[in-house]
Amino acid sequence: MKRILYLHTGAELYGADIVLLTLLEGLDKTRYEPIVVLPLEGPLVAKLKAINIEVHIIDYPILRRQYFTPKGLIDYLLKYCGSCNAIIELVKNRHIDMIHVNTIAVLEGIYISRKIKVPLIWHVHEILENPKVVYKATSFLMGRFATKIVTVSNAVKNHLLKSRYIKEEKIEVIYNGVNTDKFNSSINTKTLRQELSIPEDAFIVGMIGRVNAIKGQDEFIKIVSTLIGKYKNIYGIIVGDAFPGQEWRVTELKQLIKDSNCSDNFRYLGYRTDSNVLHNLFDVYVLPSVSADSLPTVVLEAMACEKVVVGYKNGGICEMVSDRESGYLEVIGANEKLSDDIEEIYLNDELYKSMAKCSAKRLNNMFSLHMFHKKIDDLYQRV
Repeated sequence: MKRILYLHTGAELYGADIVLLTLLEGLDKTRYEPIVVLPLEGPLVAKLKAINIEVHIIDYPILRRQYFTPKGLIDYLLKYCGSCNAIIELVKNRHIDMIHVNTIAVLEGIYISRKIKVPLIWHVHEILENPKVVYKATSFLMGRFATKIVTVSNAVKNHLLKSRYIKEEKIEVIYNGVNTDKFNSSINTKTLRQELSIPEDAFIVGMIGRVNAIKGQDEFIKIVSTLIGKYKNIYGIIVGDAFPGQEWRVTELKQLIKDSNCSDNFRYLGYRTDSNVLHNLFDVYVLPSVSADSLPTVVLEAMACEKVVVGYKNGGICEMVSDRESGYLEVIGANEKLSDDIEEIYLNDELYKSMAKCSAKRLNNMFSLHMFHKKIDDLYQRV
């Protein structure tokens, strides 16, 4: 029995949180004993405990912008040392065999792995472009201290290689997988449609994600507003909340919807736990991220639910969506083209059905849960 210590940035249920949960759900418990340490409480904790995963909360610092000042750096280092020692004390005498760090922003794995002398797997879900000094610094640390680096897409791998601090042989690309027992096209949406007061004949364009500077909710409103101006039975749904302390972003988003002159056809729902039902309610999923997204889990969920995906052509989505076959990809800011793409499948039901089936087939061939778990297990065996 091998014991693996998992470290992660938070305890919510967004992209990387869901990937960690999915990984642990499929872990062979006859061979591995996972111990998860998180920096705070949140819905992820209850989900992990529900599948009998040992979880501990220790307030360790996450690499955030609040620490990018001289005072912030001192605060970070002091908290870093104290929390690392607390984690080591927690696992003392537990005979940890490996550490799996889930995201770039957790640096505690470096200190702990060297202190207890075990391999360090660094699982990278992000494409960190700015600040460049942080990109360079974290790439150097990964190249220097990680035993193996897992990237969720070739886009992430290539971005890390550009730093020149990481050797290609140290990186392994493992695509995330989606649980198709939960995400599939057979889920009934009648109750949700009634809850949201959306007509039966409505064509629904949706997006799910953090309300932040890069996800592009404002671009989504522009794209859908153009369509609603032509077709009154098109509706736009935005799901997701902001990071604590950034609630002003939600206020601004609501104002944009109000100013769109078609606010009756928009629904802002905040954070929801029924994403599988939402994906089935959508006819089209839109990812208008203005900065490269690594391999958005929500896109995989939409594909599993047999939905057409459209978005900006950057990052991991280029590996997920086959342009003009399972969806549409346009350059960043090409909102008119994305509106035209959605309009094309809105008006052509046969084209829509063909692309939706291609989307689901691509999910099963490239992003299956079985493949994800097998590749993680193979990596653990080699390390």
